Amino acid sequence: MNVKLDKRRFQRVNLSGDLAIFLDYGCYYKGFVGDVSYDGFRVTFPSIASQLIFWPNLSLFFSATIWRIRKFRIVILTSVVSDNDNTGDLSNRTKKSCLVSAYPRWRSVIDNNLEIGFKIPESSVRWQSFVRQKMFETQ
Repeated sequence: MNVKLDKRRFQRVNLSGDLAIFLDYGCYYKGFVGDVSYDGFRVTFPSIASQLIFWPNLSLFFSATIWRIRKFRIVILTSVVSDNDNTGDLSNRTKKSCLVSAYPRWRSVIDNNLEIGFKIPESSVRWQSFVRQKMFETQ
């Protein structure tokens, strides 16, 4: 039995400066997108205690029985290099946003920073094109 693995699925792109903003469950929590792949992304939330005021149901969100089945709408704010720019000058970048639906899969707390890994459904064409564009920019 031959099994083919899609190597693109396991590629990761490290990002810096991209923001993730949560839109559901009364939370307006912001975090930084660490890296992305075709099947998900990682978000780091700095200073958990300072943002609790924006996410009053944090303990409910992390209830052991339900936190992995919640689907969140998340906006990722990013800057994109224009097609005709070959200098890499940051002033030539334009702001873009990508709205995705994702499920949390793992979490960890390191030095008061909360880190959560999210899984994207494989059928998300919008997410795949976003990652493809990010991979193209890093080459």
